[in-house]
Amino acid sequence: MTRTGNWKKALLESSMPLEFEASRVLVSRGFSVNADFKYAWSDSEAFKDAAVDLHAVSALPFANRQEAEARIELLVNCESRHPDILWMFLPDPNRPEFSPGRSGAALRVIDQFSPFVISPDPSAAFEAGLTLCFRGVEIDAGTGETPGSSYKKSLSQLQNALPRLFTENTLECLSGPTSENQPFLFCPVLLTTAPLYVIQREVKLADIQAAESVTEIGDPHPFLVLNSDFSPEFKARCMNEAGVLKDLLRTDEAMEIEMKKVRYYNSHSNLPLTIIDAVTSGQYAYLNAFFTRFIVCSLDGFPQLVDTLKQAADDALATRTAV
Repeated sequence: MTRTGNWKKALLESSMPLEFEASRVLVSRGFSVNADFKYAWSDSEAFKDAAVDLHAVSALPFANRQEAEARIELLVNCESRHPDILWMFLPDPNRPEFSPGRSGAALRVIDQFSPFVISPDPSAAFEAGLTLCFRGVEIDAGTGETPGSSYKKSLSQLQNALPRLFTENTLECLSGPTSENQPFLFCPVLLTTAPLYVIQREVKLADIQAAESVTEIGDPHPFLVLNSDFSPEFKARCMNEAGVLKDLLRTDEAMEIEMKKVRYYNSHSNLPLTIIDAVTSGQYAYLNAFFTRFIVCSLDGFPQLVDTLKQAADDALATRTAV
């Protein structure tokens, strides 16, 4: 027999209750939810965790999803933690114009494979209201230890799943009649029961040494934006996953969208065939733009985050125009 309470500890540490609570929040706000979004098709031991916990999808606009004009997809990885655990992040110290990644990329708006364009302003406004961070650490406030960087494993799982999400949506856009092609939006979220703190920008080492409480050096946040670069292994995975898109380069459907976009864009960088070639060849600028920004969210802040994402998505869709 197991000791009383051991089953509860095991269940909570599995993150399944957190996944279920997150699922209820998403469903109550109009999303359909599936579990275990795989990013590696293998039964081997090395890939047993090759999945993201939740994949949530909704047609847009939320008020009239039967008349779908676009689609939003969220990938959510869930991390339950002991009540003494907190996550501390460093704010991005760069000037905004020199920050890594592309502003507005936390909520990606992909309209390049459809006969429509959507303004990037609502997505940029959503991100502008959040704190951009570039590094974090997990701290046990009870023992004073740092259990490790397990959140980075969860973040890596999210990142590794994004090429599949991007590829499948692109294939769907360019494999059928162009009149049915719709823009798609996606956002990766790392959800945790741990409270989130961001170190104050003017804090020095001496301030940390003198502090009695984490609140003296850091401010609580319900959610934040985290920039995380990709590895050579991710680049190879992305090129392999997106390789199927090469078959689209000469299709009539892809060429029809290409011609529409040529007449609209002043630069070739946003043309659909340029993007396909860049992603399948692993060009840094494009992988950085699509796959390096994430939302980190506390459980308490998750309902607010979903509501804010919904509003940003609807605001973006309201700018949709045909080309």
